[in-house]
Amino acid sequence: MLFRNRVLLAKMQPDPAVDPTPAASDAIRTQNLNWTPYAGDRIDLEEDRLSLGAFQSINVSPQIGMSCEAYFTGSGGAGDTVTGFGPLLRACGLSQTVDATVGSENVLYQPVSDSFEEVALYFVREVGGAGVLHKALNCKGNVQIALSAGALPLFTFDNFIGKYVKPSAPSDITAAPANFGSVLAVTKANTPTFTIDAKGTPFNPCINSFTFTLGNTVAWKDEPNCIGSIIEDRRSSGNIVFKAPTFAAKDVWAFIEAHAGITLTDLSIVHGTVAGNIVELTIPAVQFTNITEQNVRGELYYSVDYVALPTSSGDDEISIITR
Repeated sequence: MLFRNRVLLAKMQPDPAVDPTPAASDAIRTQNLNWTPYAGDRIDLEEDRLSLGAFQSINVSPQIGMSCEAYFTGSGGAGDTVTGFGPLLRACGLSQTVDATVGSENVLYQPVSDSFEEVALYFVREVGGAGVLHKALNCKGNVQIALSAGALPLFTFDNFIGKYVKPSAPSDITAAPANFGSVLAVTKANTPTFTIDAKGTPFNPCINSFTFTLGNTVAWKDEPNCIGSIIEDRRSSGNIVFKAPTFAAKDVWAFIEAHAGITLTDLSIVHGTVAGNIVELTIPAVQFTNITEQNVRGELYYSVDYVALPTSSGDDEISIITR
């Protein structure tokens, strides 16, 4: 088998006891797909004896891990068409709300703090007798977003954990990814909105890079009457590298200082300009933390770390909207 011959299928698993059997259209367009085919916590079978040496071990929590990158796009269809990334986003603890209102069709993803959904993942290496099919059930994970000037924007799905199923030979599994839009580089034309402090005095600096991680802590639980992946906590954060303004143009230090009070700001980003391939990010409560200087093509840029906080209503650290 060739290492590069691999594909990922993902389908929501509403019943934790039933494999939903992903189909060809459930394939995800990925890159750098990595699969840990057999993992878990091991306990040594230690016992007293009259010699030195290792002991046998038991895997007490057989599980599978997955990470991958995927281009950051819309669905490529109508505004209320669910993007092909939908199942993975939902498995990261994000709700999915479809708005079919004529003229404002969109799909909204926002964090939740309970009733987390699960996804079944199929990892296929070639097909037929020459290939191997790995399955992971009851999966949850984390998502990161990266937009860098002049580069292709990415989702990174990481720390996905699921129930181990013994591999088998794939039969007629194929891959026919559906509902993925065109990939657009991060440029002024393709990313028309990147505003800091939109609710205050809007600031639109040159943006070199932006990252966001949902910050899920994911673990595997295997107890009598209870088995599956769990999201233990969520701490969202990220980094922005932008051209340093003059003090008169924007007092960014007002958002950095935290010794005599905390001032929050917000972020608003739109990537894509054609209906069906527009993705919006809204982060309503941002606290800037660390700041350093960077030399970017001879110009002064600031690299600012931030945390994305929930507002008083909660579960709104980020909104991901496709339209």
